[in-house]
Amino acid sequence: MEKPTFIQVNEAAGPTQAADLQLCRVIMDALGQAYPGYLWGVGVNHEAGVLKITLNVPQLLRKGMGEAGFLLHITTAIGPGGAKKVLSAAGEILERYRLPRERAPDDWMMRAKLGGYDGANMILKSKY
Repeated sequence: MEKPTFIQVNEAAGPTQAADLQLCRVIMDALGQAYPGYLWGVGVNHEAGVLKITLNVPQLLRKGMGEAGFLLHITTAIGPGGAKKVLSAAGEILERYRLPRERAPDDWMMRAKLGGYDGANMILKSKY
């Protein structure tokens, strides 16, 4: 199994810091197994009850446009069918960048940069 390449904990502090980091690791392991080689970002905030999954494309981050992602309720992610919903959200991010839902190709960052982000039919509110 390829190790995840990135963990991000959004301002984890206080009494939920350990739980935030633990859930980040679980989600990163799942993303690393399902879609190895991509640069995933995961942020968890138990106090707010949400988690964020992003595909980080460094060339686009510098331009302020490389962090498209999904915001999910933690109860959705850890509830029945939660793993499938998390992987589905991550897979949709890949598809919006026109990237394959499998091991990352060597040139995935360039493909994401050249292919752009397809925001068609995007809803700004989670269906979960």
